[in-house]
Amino acid sequence: MPAFVVHSATGFTDGLGTYAALNTPEGIDIDSQLNILYISDYSNNAVRKLDLADNSLTTFATSVKWPRGIAVDSVSRFVYVASFGDSAVYKFLLGSVAPFAASAADILVGSTTGIANS
Repeated sequence: MPAFVVHSATGFTDGLGTYAALNTPEGIDIDSQLNILYISDYSNNAVRKLDLADNSLTTFATSVKWPRGIAVDSVSRFVYVASFGDSAVYKFLLGSVAPFAASAADILVGSTTGIANS
């Protein structure tokens, strides 16, 4: 049986190992140094950050409506998040003070209103 690095029950809790909880993780990606895993936490409308060195889970971004896909670009220092509920792709800067609100991120495509930007 695989070991859990985050609690197997649903919830929204930052913490260490099995004391932390997610609610419908949809996508993951890892940084280039293979030590930080970024997780789109769909039902919590958040992006979470898991430090693989100590299994500590923290909140990286909030108010991302139903995040699904996620990609980390460690070279340009950005995390890209596809938001199913906002029909948008957000760009967050790595290394800044977290957690971010989605309103503080750049929207690359789509919009939070469902109306195309002109």
